[in-house]
Amino acid sequence: MKSTTVIVATALFILAWAVAGADDPPELRLPSEASSLLRVENVSSRDGKIAGTLVNKARSPIRNVKLLVQHTYRWPNEYAPGAVDPSRAETVTIDAEIPAGGSYAFTQVSQPPQPLADGGHFDTTVSALSFDRVIPAPGSAPPASPAPALP
Repeated sequence: MKSTTVIVATALFILAWAVAGADDPPELRLPSEASSLLRVENVSSRDGKIAGTLVNKARSPIRNVKLLVQHTYRWPNEYAPGAVDPSRAETVTIDAEIPAGGSYAFTQVSQPPQPLADGGHFDTTVSALSFDRVIPAPGSAPPASPAPALP
């Protein structure tokens, strides 16, 4: 009797969850797979700012892109590095929605640490850490495109 109650309660919970329109669980991908959906291109770092372009290769819009910005210190003599490594990393969030097949140019403030007096330099790389795909509800119509302007 007790197991029947548990099965019925579980079935009711699943049914209620489905009827309420609960979101699907997040889709997790390996970074190598995610890069097939979102690419970071044309990255530059100058005067405390990083800039680049996010290219959406997915069939749906992407938003809330979190970027990993890595400032890797390159020692003048990699065979004898110093005792303290000034390399660092930071995350940056891009609060824009990128349409399917579209791109978005970004510029963000990013202060790399000061290089040491030994003549080394920083290499800055930017990669996508995470993002949200906007999946329309089943049966919903895609947004209508605006009518062309009349002359």
